[in-house]
Amino acid sequence: MKHKIEAIDYLRGSSIFAIILLHIILPTYNGPKTAYVSSAFLFSLRDILNYSVVTIVLCSGFSLYMSAKNFQINSLWQFYKGRIKKLILPLWIILTCGVILYWIFGLLLDFRIDFVTTDYIIKSYLLIGGVPIVWFLALMTGLTLLFPLLKYMFDKHNHLSIIFISGLYIASYAA
Repeated sequence: MKHKIEAIDYLRGSSIFAIILLHIILPTYNGPKTAYVSSAFLFSLRDILNYSVVTIVLCSGFSLYMSAKNFQINSLWQFYKGRIKKLILPLWIILTCGVILYWIFGLLLDFRIDFVTTDYIIKSYLLIGGVPIVWFLALMTGLTLLFPLLKYMFDKHNHLSIIFISGLYIASYAA
């Protein structure tokens, strides 16, 4: 039986709302200077809402850890298959729908956006560029791929996992 922690669901839901709000505010903040809300207020609000991305990553990591408490290395394929269904497959479905709609509306309304090329679409599907949201899914996918290794290291060699995670953190700034 799975035990859900309501606080995690609340944090995740409010983080999603904050991320949506952040994407609404960003164009206003960078937009015309005649905005109804002062730039200082939007700047402060944007800085606060930026923590919602960190919160959703932490909540997702905690949920992954809780759901995989009894995870065994021999069930690695099942683990990855389940995560692909939850992360990659929905993205590919949304991207496919977007490409189809873009193509249909492009034909019907006779328009084309220059940056939407075949290369742009392929990069989106491969999680290496393209559509802006892909960076977040690439991050979540990368963390999911590393999770079994990190869990194994933490369970067997606690001190090595701290060194490994510290190394990843330092390497992320070097890149």
